[in-house]
Amino acid sequence: MCIRFSRIGQIIKKLLIGILISLLIGELFSIVIYKAPPVRENLYDAYLGWYPRPGAAGWNTESGKFVRKSSTGFNDNNLENSIKRNCAINFFGDSMTEGFQFSPDKTFSTILESKLHSASGCEEFRVNNFGLSGTGTFQQSRIMEVYGKNYPASRSAIFLFLGNDLANNLYNNELPYKPGILVKEGVASIIESNYNTSYSKVKKYATYFSDYSNLIRLIIGSIIAVNQHSKIHNDSQKSSTDLQKMGIMEIRETIEIQLQALEKSLAIAKQISQNQKTKLTIFIIPTGEEVALGDNKAISQIKSKINSICSDLSIRCIDFLPKMVIRTLDDEISPYHLNGVGHLNQMGHKKIASILVSYYKDK
Repeated sequence: MCIRFSRIGQIIKKLLIGILISLLIGELFSIVIYKAPPVRENLYDAYLGWYPRPGAAGWNTESGKFVRKSSTGFNDNNLENSIKRNCAINFFGDSMTEGFQFSPDKTFSTILESKLHSASGCEEFRVNNFGLSGTGTFQQSRIMEVYGKNYPASRSAIFLFLGNDLANNLYNNELPYKPGILVKEGVASIIESNYNTSYSKVKKYATYFSDYSNLIRLIIGSIIAVNQHSKIHNDSQKSSTDLQKMGIMEIRETIEIQLQALEKSLAIAKQISQNQKTKLTIFIIPTGEEVALGDNKAISQIKSKINSICSDLSIRCIDFLPKMVIRTLDDEISPYHLNGVGHLNQMGHKKIASILVSYYKDK
């Protein structure tokens, strides 16, 4: 019997060694291909879901470019918290605001900063870019709460991208580390991230590895967390990953749920802006399809409801589309977006900056 257990132990040991060797090979492979380890751009947090990793440097496997993050982790080299309140504007949003695939000096926030500085009458003037990929309005409101209090500004803005921001507000039990809004029977509630002890341990050790080997650790941690968390939320609202399986009626129902989650998120953002004594504006960034084809009935209805939500909350909501639409009759062509990706290109950042100049110069 002892011999039998000894053999099993040897098999397990060899298996573990094999997994370790596989991980090391994967790490070396990524280094050879990308000339450096893939960058781990974000760190996980129980309240925010995740936040940018300060000073992160390496190859972004999605864009294929080398990135080097600032000392705060955000795509902004000039974040400054000693500026007078009336000489600073804070921007919050997702990858559109962050400036996916672009260095800080190419983003619309930095372009706007340079254009407004001379007219501001301030010795130092800043447009702080707190855009963070993958977030929805709910997480962005929490980023405003955490970072906004350390970077006082008289004006703040949340940039809403209809391509995925509405869905990203929803709680998704497949992503237990991400807080979100659960809408059930017409009531919108906040569901916090599930940071149980096991997952926290995985997260702690994952910090020191690049994306390749970290992926395996996150999968393990997610499995642990999902098993403990999904029992509570199996009857939760359909997440964005379910959209492909739905019919038209279900999609409409999901959009209504997303709008309820947005209303909850904006109400939170409104309260935070009041607490921080900053004037909040919501800007809607159009998708490439909207720019190429113009507004359609379905999108117009969604925007009409968003405007109603903003009106009820006394928040000014501005849609960029009227000043960006160029009807090409081809949903693949937009002069302001990266083809095949959907993010803003350099012309798109410059266009939005020019629109924002006219808005903020009047304030």
